[in-house]
Amino acid sequence: MDTGTDMLHYSHNIAPSTQITTITRTDHSQAILMKWGWWKGKVINARLETVEKKPWFHSAYKNNRCIIPVSSFYEWKEEAGVKIPYRFILNQHEVFSLAGIYRKDPENQSMECLILTMKANASLLPYHHRMPVILPDSWESYWLSKHLDIPLSQLMVANESLLLTHEKLKPTINSPHFHETPEVLNEA
Repeated sequence: MDTGTDMLHYSHNIAPSTQITTITRTDHSQAILMKWGWWKGKVINARLETVEKKPWFHSAYKNNRCIIPVSSFYEWKEEAGVKIPYRFILNQHEVFSLAGIYRKDPENQSMECLILTMKANASLLPYHHRMPVILPDSWESYWLSKHLDIPLSQLMVANESLLLTHEKLKPTINSPHFHETPEVLNEA
């Protein structure tokens, strides 16, 4: 994932268990850093289709939704026995919002978040069967509100029509040693 904001933290190569910028709403929207992943980074995503039903996600979904601003995200596709990274960008958006949930880690009290995922749409399906849930601009304030009264199925429908473009990258994007340098975004 490539965070796309100068609010708190910018990196071209975010990995699970690292700090990422999130936006939450208390009395007003605020940007804060959270660790990406729950249970020591072992779980980094939650399925939109079941987030309301799973007991370990239900409370966070009801009370602790967040936005994760990014400029792109990555998926890997196996080609001739080698995993090749691809960078996905939402057309006409320098920065776009991923739907997330968060909690306070019961062991160390640090804040940690998950990215919600759904079945991949047509532009991503040749590369991966799942994709992050992208919040249309008109959904951002609803997602952060106390009461989310719009069915999640509408959010899935909105994501099905999103047009994502992609570019093939060099495998260095997968190295934590290159997270601050924009050279990792060079096309293969």
